[in-house]
Amino acid sequence: MSRALPADLDCIVAVEQVTDYLEGALPPHARTEFEQHLVTCPGCVTYLRQLRAQIAASSTLAEQRPVPEEVTQELLAQGMPELQRSLEQLRERRTRPLARPG
Repeated sequence: MSRALPADLDCIVAVEQVTDYLEGALPPHARTEFEQHLVTCPGCVTYLRQLRAQIAASSTLAEQRPVPEEVTQELLAQGMPELQRSLEQLRERRTRPLARPG
Protein backbone atom coordinates (compact mmCIF):
# COMPACT_ATOMS: atom_id res chain seq x y z
CA MET A 1 0.00 0.00 0.00
CA SER A 2 1.45 3.34 -1.01
CA ARG A 3 1.73 6.27 1.30
CA ALA A 4 -0.07 9.48 0.34
CA LEU A 5 2.28 12.05 -1.17
CA PRO A 6 2.25 15.64 0.08
CA ALA A 7 -0.66 17.33 -1.59
CA ASP A 8 1.08 20.69 -1.86
CA LEU A 9 4.03 19.39 -3.89
CA ASP A 10 2.73 19.47 -7.41
CA CYS A 11 4.53 19.91 -10.71
CA ILE A 12 4.67 23.69 -10.43
CA VAL A 13 6.43 23.50 -7.08
CA ALA A 14 8.73 20.75 -8.38
CA VAL A 15 9.76 22.91 -11.34
CA GLU A 16 10.46 25.79 -8.98
CA GLN A 17 12.64 23.55 -6.81
CA VAL A 18 14.51 21.63 -9.51
CA THR A 19 17.54 23.94 -9.59
CA ASP A 20 17.99 23.76 -5.82
CA TYR A 21 17.54 19.99 -6.04
CA LEU A 22 20.25 19.65 -8.69
CA GLU A 23 22.60 21.90 -6.72
CA GLY A 24 21.97 19.97 -3.49
CA ALA A 25 20.56 23.11 -1.87
CA LEU A 26 17.14 21.77 -0.82
CA PRO A 27 16.67 21.15 2.89
CA PRO A 28 16.36 17.44 3.69
CA HIS A 29 12.57 17.47 4.14
CA ALA A 30 12.06 19.37 0.85
CA ARG A 31 14.43 17.00 -0.95
CA THR A 32 12.44 14.02 0.33
CA GLU A 33 9.16 15.57 -0.80
CA PHE A 34 10.67 16.39 -4.21
CA GLU A 35 11.89 12.82 -4.66
CA GLN A 36 8.52 11.45 -3.53
CA HIS A 37 6.87 13.57 -6.20
CA LEU A 38 9.23 12.12 -8.82
CA VAL A 39 8.07 8.61 -7.90
CA THR A 40 4.59 9.37 -9.20
CA CYS A 41 5.24 11.97 -11.89
CA PRO A 42 6.87 10.78 -15.10
CA GLY A 43 6.59 14.30 -16.56
CA CYS A 44 8.81 15.77 -13.84
CA VAL A 45 11.24 12.87 -14.18
CA THR A 46 11.53 13.67 -17.88
CA TYR A 47 11.99 17.36 -17.12
CA LEU A 48 14.73 16.55 -14.59
CA ARG A 49 16.50 14.29 -17.11
CA GLN A 50 16.33 17.02 -19.76
CA LEU A 51 17.86 19.58 -17.41
CA ARG A 52 20.65 17.21 -16.47
CA ALA A 53 21.33 16.58 -20.18
CA GLN A 54 21.41 20.34 -20.87
CA ILE A 55 23.83 20.91 -18.00
CA ALA A 56 26.08 18.12 -19.23
CA ALA A 57 25.99 19.42 -22.82
CA SER A 58 26.67 23.02 -21.85
CA SER A 59 29.60 22.04 -19.67
CA THR A 60 31.34 20.65 -22.74
CA LEU A 61 31.21 23.96 -24.61
CA ALA A 62 34.59 25.60 -24.76
CA GLU A 63 35.02 29.27 -24.13
CA GLN A 64 35.86 31.21 -27.23
CA ARG A 65 39.51 32.15 -27.08
CA PRO A 66 41.30 34.76 -29.15
CA VAL A 67 43.51 33.53 -31.94
CA PRO A 68 47.14 33.57 -30.78
CA GLU A 69 49.19 36.38 -32.29
CA GLU A 70 51.65 33.92 -33.90
CA VAL A 71 48.78 32.23 -35.78
CA THR A 72 47.57 35.60 -37.01
CA GLN A 73 51.06 36.54 -38.13
CA GLU A 74 51.53 33.21 -39.92
CA LEU A 75 48.28 33.67 -41.83
CA LEU A 76 49.27 37.18 -42.77
CA ALA A 77 52.68 36.01 -43.93
CA GLN A 78 50.98 33.58 -46.29
CA GLY A 79 49.68 36.40 -48.47
CA MET A 80 46.69 38.07 -46.91
CA PRO A 81 47.50 41.77 -47.30
CA GLU A 82 43.85 42.87 -47.06
CA LEU A 83 43.52 41.15 -43.72
CA GLN A 84 46.76 42.75 -42.57
CA ARG A 85 45.44 46.22 -43.38
CA SER A 86 42.14 45.50 -41.63
CA LEU A 87 43.90 44.28 -38.50
CA GLU A 88 46.15 47.31 -38.44
CA GLN A 89 43.14 49.61 -38.73
CA LEU A 90 41.39 47.82 -35.88
CA ARG A 91 44.46 48.04 -33.69
CA GLU A 92 44.77 51.77 -34.44
CA ARG A 93 41.16 52.33 -33.44
CA ARG A 94 41.63 50.45 -30.18
CA THR A 95 44.73 52.42 -29.21
CA ARG A 96 43.51 55.82 -30.39
CA PRO A 97 42.28 57.97 -27.46
CA LEU A 98 38.61 58.85 -27.53
CA ALA A 99 37.80 62.40 -28.55
CA ARG A 100 36.51 64.36 -25.60
CA PRO A 101 33.57 66.69 -26.12
CA GLY A 102 34.64 70.33 -26.15
